[in-house]
Amino acid sequence: MRVLLSLLSAVLLLACGTPADNSKEDDSANPGQSYRLMLPAQYATTQEPTLYATLTGNAATALTELVYGLSAGYPTLVSVTPKGGYLRGQQCSTQEGAVIWNSIVAQDGTAAKVSLDHGKLLVTLVDEGTVTLLLDGQIEGQDCKLGDSGASVATLPLQHKVVLRIHRAVGYVVEQFNQRLFGCTNSLVLLSNVGFRFPTAQPVNAAGQHFDPANAPTPVSITLHSSGALSLDSASLQVSAAAGQAVVHVDTDLPVDGLHSFDVVGLDSLTAVHATLYLNKATNKGRYLELIKEEVPLRIFMPEKLNTVDVRCDAASTTLGTLCAQVPGSAFAASSSTPEYCSAPGSWVDSLGSSFPIATIKAIGECELAVTLPGTSFLRPIKFRTSL
Repeated sequence: MRVLLSLLSAVLLLACGTPADNSKEDDSANPGQSYRLMLPAQYATTQEPTLYATLTGNAATALTELVYGLSAGYPTLVSVTPKGGYLRGQQCSTQEGAVIWNSIVAQDGTAAKVSLDHGKLLVTLVDEGTVTLLLDGQIEGQDCKLGDSGASVATLPLQHKVVLRIHRAVGYVVEQFNQRLFGCTNSLVLLSNVGFRFPTAQPVNAAGQHFDPANAPTPVSITLHSSGALSLDSASLQVSAAAGQAVVHVDTDLPVDGLHSFDVVGLDSLTAVHATLYLNKATNKGRYLELIKEEVPLRIFMPEKLNTVDVRCDAASTTLGTLCAQVPGSAFAASSSTPEYCSAPGSWVDSLGSSFPIATIKAIGECELAVTLPGTSFLRPIKFRTSL
């Protein structure tokens, strides 16, 4: 898919009250907020779907559905080119091959005008509605054993049904990924200096249905206004923020529902932390996490290898409500009363299930640790015994 504006190069960080070029919001409404991070709208004029066809007799059949949006700025002239395809069937080995469209056999619906130009489907979006196309073509590069002789066939005729669903945006709903992940539907509290995904604005049609338009992967510009510093990690494209309140501004004249603001707090705002400790053991088949229970001896399979005590935060509460994020394991610390059997801090090993090593098993015996979360009152003493 060709995107008109690169996501990474287009994310702008504006600090100290510098206005965003396309922001419609009056700064006087947010006098205490001096940091901004903007994710601009991105549009796409080309889609390249991968085909997953089914062997029907001696031919391939396939169905592809594409969703498009109509709104100010959205491209209305788009093209669709098959990236490649796979043919599924007992007589065929699964391998990718080229897909070629030769002609449009049938069209049902008037919401778009379509034509085929050298195997490329050209679509002009006219109105909301559904357009169903039947394309005739072929799929190449296959290995299908067909007929009584079982001879290998590389190219098969293709009947490809393409459904275009076109919606007109009448508004947007803003959501941040952690809301869904942690069930924070009514409010959002995140942890300072811990990366999170940029909020998204999903268009809504007249029937109240959310949709993801292929011609507008990021359908509208979103700007975060925050009283705390904002930064963007160029590798993960995740946002991190200092403690404060962030307001979400969507650059549109259409109605906007959903998340309008969220809070970012530091560790000192945590009021309760639920953390679980595991023994991260080396085995012949890789790493294995076992929940630590004080009354149950924990078997070490390979004492000559690295075995660690790991921590994972399952949930936390703050002065503003439920924390909608995990407290990173790297924020925890441990001290050992039995360094001959287990020492702190832990040695790094590939973590499993978001766990983090805080101590290392040194020898078989009794391990006694005090696990803390610096900056908070959290204290978790733990005593357990390892065995062979």
